Order: sequence, then structure tokens, then C-alpha cells
Amino acid sequence: MSPLPGTSPEFRDLVDQLRARPFEADTRPVADLRAGFERFAAQLADPPEVHTEQVEANGVPAEWARRPAGTTRGVLLYLHGGGFTIGSVPAFRDLSARLAVRTGCAVLTVEYRRAPEHRFPAALDDAVAAYEWLRAAGAGPVVVAGDSAGGGLALSTALVARDRGLDPPDGLALISPLLDLAHTGRSVQMNAPIDPIVTPAGSHAYAERYLGADGDPYDPLASPLFADLTGLPPTYVQVGTTECLLDDALRAARRLRDAGVDTDLDVWPDMLHIMPFFASRVPEGDAALQAVVNFVRSRTDGDAR
Repeated sequence: MSPLPGTSPEFRDLVDQLRARPFEADTRPVADLRAGFERFAAQLADPPEVHTEQVEANGVPAEWARRPAGTTRGVLLYLHGGGFTIGSVPAFRDLSARLAVRTGCAVLTVEYRRAPEHRFPAALDDAVAAYEWLRAAGAGPVVVAGDSAGGGLALSTALVARDRGLDPPDGLALISPLLDLAHTGRSVQMNAPIDPIVTPAGSHAYAERYLGADGDPYDPLASPLFADLTGLPPTYVQVGTTECLLDDALRAARRLRDAGVDTDLDVWPDMLHIMPFFASRVPEGDAALQAVVNFVRSRTDGDAR
């Protein structure tokens, strides 16, 4: 299926490129998947100028990105996507730099441990450790954000913070979040013919790498769609209508609202999985990124807390 006529030529070219070179995440060796994604991300990267600094956040490798001049508004803790298996701080450096410049926040991107070498809950433990580190340092307003698997980690991090009695995040931004490792949403199969990035087979393979063959895909911290979502901070959810994970976002927004959480569901017609990742290439990606920025800025203003 072709993109809607209203999309840009750059967007249509990107979709053609993605469909011509599918990720085949269910069959390729993990090392090949990782290397291929790093190459793909490097082709997209054209980051604005920022200051970067590698740090250990409670023993977890992470990287700060800060805009060159001016005070920061707060902190954005960013958890990258990649099915808990691929993706890295360098691969998401373009996105973190753009977030730092536009939000005015210091962006901390976490190099959490990846599957299958480190299975659930290793990635979540690292995300929580980094969040605790920020809170212990008195970082000020902290928004937790993530895309795809990182979106699931962001939501689970907020759940752990709530259950441990930690100060909650000042906001959550979930971009094309992966929230159901059982893949029970109808869109997983219905959108398979039109999603050029995520496939049902690939999603199942990533989930098995993360959980192990005997892991429970309904564990509420692995699949936070099934968690008690009460007491969470204001949440922004962004998703595209062509995504296999569309129903993860739609169901999560409904459950968050039912739990009394202030929730902004932002559904983009015809858009791709993690559209802000493509901000350097297509105007639609840039617009999707700006929508995330607007939410983060609303939660990190001095009077937003």
C-alpha cells in the first residue's frame, strides 16, 4: 500500500527505501541486526550542535546531550527503542541532540543492557537505576520518554518509581510504544501489510529474546499495558495509523484515562513507527518531533509541576 497522497515526496521515498530493505528481525543473527541498524541510523544522522558527556548513572552507561548555550529547563531521560535488542546511544544521538536543542532540557540517553545477553528485567533495572540517580542528584523536573521498546521501558520505569515511593516523573512521553509483548492487539496483524518497519514475526522474535522462551509476556513490568496504571504523571502518547503497534498505544491511552491519568493521545494519519527518529529526513518526522517537544516543554516549565 502506498502512503496517502498528502505525504511529502521525502516521506514516500523513505517508505520505498524501508520496504526495499526489510529488517527481517525474526531471521537475522542479532549481531547483523545491530550492525545493520547502526548503519541505517548513521545514514539519517545530521544532529545539531550539542555538548555531549558520557557518565555512569548508578553504574549504568549513559550520555548527556545539552545545547551549547543557555540554561536548561530540566531533564529528559530518554530510553531508546530497538526491541530490547538493537539500538544504542550513538544510533539515537541525532534524536537526543534535537530534543536537547528544542526542549532546552539536558537529555540523558541510557545505554541499558540488551537482550538476549541480558534478559528481562535487566533493561528495566538499568532504566530505573538511571532515574533514581537523577532524583538523588536533585535534577529538577524530569520527564521520562522513549520510543517503541523504550516507550514500554519508560512506562514501566514510572510504575516502579510509584511502587517504590520515589518522586514520580513530571511527565511521560511514549512514542510508538511497545507495551504488549503478547501482541494481542488487532493492529499487529491488520497493519502488517502496510507497516514497513515492524512485522508480527519480528515482534515475536524480539519479545522472545527479551523474555526468554519461558518468560511471561503478560508480566505487567514487561508489558505495562496489563499493569495497574493509577497514580502516574501526565502522559503523551504518539502513534501512526499504519503501525502494527497502533493498538498498543490506543489501548494504553484508554486504560490510562480510565485510571485517572491526564493523557494526550496523538494519532498521526499514515505515519510510520517512531516518526521523530526520521526528523532529519522528512518534514513529517520533524513535525512529529516538535509535538513531543511541545509536551516536554509543557512539563518542564517552572510552573508545570
